Amino acid sequence: MNLGLSVYCETDALDHVTTEANYKNNPASTSSLPTVESDLLSKEYARHIRSRIDDYGTIVNTANYGLRMVQTGDKGTTHVSILAPNGDAVTVTSSINLDFGCGKMSNSTGLILNDHMADFSLPNSDTSEEFTPFPNNYIEPGKRPLSSMVPAIFTDQSGDVRLVVGASGDDKTVTSVALVCSRYLWLGQGLKEAIDARRVHHQLVPNVLYYEQGLLRQQVDGLQHRGHRTRKEKGAWPGVNAVAREGHGAIVANSDFRMNGTIQGF
Repeated sequence: MNLGLSVYCETDALDHVTTEANYKNNPASTSSLPTVESDLLSKEYARHIRSRIDDYGTIVNTANYGLRMVQTGDKGTTHVSILAPNGDAVTVTSSINLDFGCGKMSNSTGLILNDHMADFSLPNSDTSEEFTPFPNNYIEPGKRPLSSMVPAIFTDQSGDVRLVVGASGDDKTVTSVALVCSRYLWLGQGLKEAIDARRVHHQLVPNVLYYEQGLLRQQVDGLQHRGHRTRKEKGAWPGVNAVAREGHGAIVANSDFRMNGTIQGF
């Protein structure tokens, strides 16, 4: 396997999907969501994205990906993945957003209150010189802001659970989960290997590809050779937690070393 090309193709595919992700929204407040979801799940759409990926170089101008507006960032999540003995699965991500949420604790429940209102886009906010805030993410009554949370359950053709996965972290959550899933389900890596592997992250704005400390020099060189501006991200990366049922029926689980999570069985 060409390691540099493999990471590059994963990254470029996620760049295209990032554009579509900005058009997802609360099902109760937009009629465009079903179309966006059906596109993202369509094999035809996947082939279309693949046809736009040039193995020899990335699209330098991020606007050519179709992104004209951007959403705000989000932080501060926790995640649990569960696979029960009878085959039922639960994957839950929750969040209070920034550190200690809004900084207030309920006197009656003892719960720290979130500040997810900060995840909405504001019409007059300055997100960048080239891009404007995303109208689909403006504040409305009863509306939820856009989020990077991505709890997921994968099943086989018989409907049996194959993988229960999700992550806690920040804006890099979607790319982290996507990379783990592709490496485990399609590239043949073991679950721990897929989660432990060093990651990359690109969200178009800013037009910089961040890579985790420890990524092979061959992979970094391959990304730079294909036109990416790279930067080593020494800060925290999302912690991916997953439970999987192997083909022979064995259950495996792994909690990301990047976070202080753990595995429990019964």
